[in-house]
Amino acid sequence: MEFRQLEYFIALAEELSFARAAARLNISQPAVSRQIRLLEDELATPLLDPTQKLKYKRVVLTEEGSYFYQEAVKIVRQSKELAEGLERLRSRRKTVHLGYASGMPKAALGAALNFLGERLPDFERRLTAYPTSYALEEAVRKEEIHFATALDAGVAVRQMETIPILEGHLQVCVSVRNPLSDKPCLHLQELKGERWAGSVLPLSEQVNVIPDFDQLLALSEQNLGISAVPSFYDFCHTELRQIDLLREGEKLPCRQTLLYKKGNTSFLVRKLLISC
Repeated sequence: MEFRQLEYFIALAEELSFARAAARLNISQPAVSRQIRLLEDELATPLLDPTQKLKYKRVVLTEEGSYFYQEAVKIVRQSKELAEGLERLRSRRKTVHLGYASGMPKAALGAALNFLGERLPDFERRLTAYPTSYALEEAVRKEEIHFATALDAGVAVRQMETIPILEGHLQVCVSVRNPLSDKPCLHLQELKGERWAGSVLPLSEQVNVIPDFDQLLALSEQNLGISAVPSFYDFCHTELRQIDLLREGEKLPCRQTLLYKKGNTSFLVRKLLISC
């Protein structure tokens, strides 16, 4: 059964005349007759009343023909709606929604946007800020956004999959007026008595986790406390020094990642994973 046969039959059923149906379809009358005959042969069912056709030269649908007409109209309408929907998708610029927690530095947002732009060049990128890391992760779990960008220490996040963007380690950010600024590296154990502004990742019970980079840098610049920040961002502060932070002689890992919901097999996620 061909799609055009459905269209021919619909025209005939509505016009109830081979001549008018042919004129409506802008084809010859014999072409309409031939396709309707082929359709009846394939279905092994008369769609037109043969008695009315032969005796009175009228087009009258059989009971089967009336049913077939109703279903054919549905198929043609759905097919057109499908084609129109695909055309709308083709003509519309698709969007990838990226979330982040307030306080992430511009460098982090730039890295995430560049990462997506290189791998999903046909997608417009849209940013949404969330007040906390918890709110950000909940937005991903509820699929309010496609991806989130965040920092971690290489530890898996519950119900999440991660794609690394940048990898490095934690550094201590100190004022150049602080005596520690001359040190080539700093061990976490030797900083117990120091005043902390905070850290972007958990270090100990004595150090508050503060994801707001600007706040941490401002406090450290004024020598109001030291802070722990990633090594892969250059903050370009002449009044600050970034010094490698060690724990038991090892650098503390830190990375920036893209998060997406575990089990998400959407086209967007598959496309991104293939490009990585």
